[in-house]
Amino acid sequence: MVHSIKRLTASILLGAGTVLTLFSSSSLAAEKVVLKYGPFARSVSVESLQSFASTGKATGDLASLLRVVKSEQRQSMVGLLNTKLPFNVVQVDKLIRSPIGEQFLNEVAVATILPGGSEAKALRSAVILAAAQDNSVSFGTMLEKYPTKTLTVDLPALMKILKTNPMVGSLLGGSAKPPQGQ
Repeated sequence: MVHSIKRLTASILLGAGTVLTLFSSSSLAAEKVVLKYGPFARSVSVESLQSFASTGKATGDLASLLRVVKSEQRQSMVGLLNTKLPFNVVQVDKLIRSPIGEQFLNEVAVATILPGGSEAKALRSAVILAAAQDNSVSFGTMLEKYPTKTLTVDLPALMKILKTNPMVGSLLGGSAKPPQGQ
């Protein structure tokens, strides 16, 4: 029993190490997020999102986009960007391999767009890599570890998920409170 647990743990860490090696170069990190709403799309740099998360002030391409967003929605966005879930790589791997984790990944993947239908795989690798970095998972770290240069988000699909699935909404920061003083 102890040997099988050690082998499982070693396999998980080896798999995570392999994924880290494959996707850790900065050339495979998300550099921009494309927000798609029907036929319209708007690109926002990950750098702008990270700056917004840390300062609460939008700059560049994000500033013009947020002019049409209500103040409470901006605060929710800051909350989402700053939400950190304290999971290490082994916990994340177990969670995303569970039926609930698979369902969660598949539901969130519906709101992302990648050629070839590999959205859930990309999210899985980003979550594992984020947890491997600092024993936690945050939206910002997931963006840094997302295995393509562009993450495209279908906003109507994301809003539907947040409205119809409270678990997904709360884990994605839908009910997260923004940091104090923002």
